Amino acid sequence: MENASKALLIAAAVLIGVMLLSTMVYLFMNFGNFSSTTYSKIEQAQIDQFNIKFLQYTGSTLQIDDWGNEKTVEVLCTTHDIISLANLARQNNINQGSQDYMAGEEYNESIDYIQISVQRSDYLRNLSFRSR
Repeated sequence: MENASKALLIAAAVLIGVMLLSTMVYLFMNFGNFSSTTYSKIEQAQIDQFNIKFLQYTGSTLQIDDWGNEKTVEVLCTTHDIISLANLARQNNINQGSQDYMAGEEYNESIDYIQISVQRSDYLRNLSFRSR
């Protein structure tokens, strides 16, 4: 009888150990996923914060007129906006170490360059930018 009770105690200890180990592995995996998700959200927020400087000049915006009606209005870039965008892109390229490319040297794919392209079609002026 004494051996049976010791065997039951050993089996209970092994079972509790397996349960603790399983709980620890589950928590480790769960915290790892939380950390990677949080990191990707922070990274996406930084990208969005950078892009908003350029994207505020493109697309359309929702405006409300004097009578409270909503209407979609195309965003038209002025000459001042285009010069501001060009200076912003130039400053970013300089900060990224791309002075050589701007001076006409060979293109370096390891550096992100921003190029401004201005096009006019019909009555609306389109503005696009490209980042590598």
